[in-house]
Amino acid sequence: MNTEDLAALFANKMATLSSIMKICDDPKPRSNSTFAFQSQVKTILCLLTSQIMELKEDVNRTAATNSNLAKSALISAEKGNQYTRRSTLIVSGVPAEPNETNAQLEGKVAGNLSAVVKTADFTNCHTNTGTNRVIKDTNGFERVIPPSITVVFVKSI
Repeated sequence: MNTEDLAALFANKMATLSSIMKICDDPKPRSNSTFAFQSQVKTILCLLTSQIMELKEDVNRTAATNSNLAKSALISAEKGNQYTRRSTLIVSGVPAEPNETNAQLEGKVAGNLSAVVKTADFTNCHTNTGTNRVIKDTNGFERVIPPSITVVFVKSI
C-alpha cells in the first residue's frame, strides 16, 4: 500500500470516527446509563483518534525516509557503475607487489595478457583489494590469492 492509499484510508477512518463522535455528543441522553455509555465511547474514540494521528505522523516520517533512501540508493547505484562492461576486463591471478604503482600494474597486466596489448590501450587499471588473501583449502593447506585487477580499455574491444 503506497502513501496515497494510506492517506485516503486515514481520511475515511477519520470521517467515520467524526460521525460516531457526533452521535456521542447528543445533548439529550435518554437515561443515565445512556449518558455513561456515551461518555465511555467518547473517551475511547478520543484515545483512538490520538493514536491514529500518531500513526499518521509515523507514516509521513516513513514515507520521507523511504524517499530519501530511494534517492540515496539511486545515487549509490550510479556511482557503483563506474565503468561500462564493454570496455572493462577483470584479471585475476596476477601476483601483487607491495606499494605497486598503477603504471607498474598496467605493465604487468599488459605483459601477462596473451593478446597484443600496450599500456596505452588502458584508460584505467587498478587492484580491487589492497593485499593478497590467504585461504585454507579443505586439506588445511594455505593458498595465496592475489587481488583481482580491473582494466578499463580506451575503447570497446
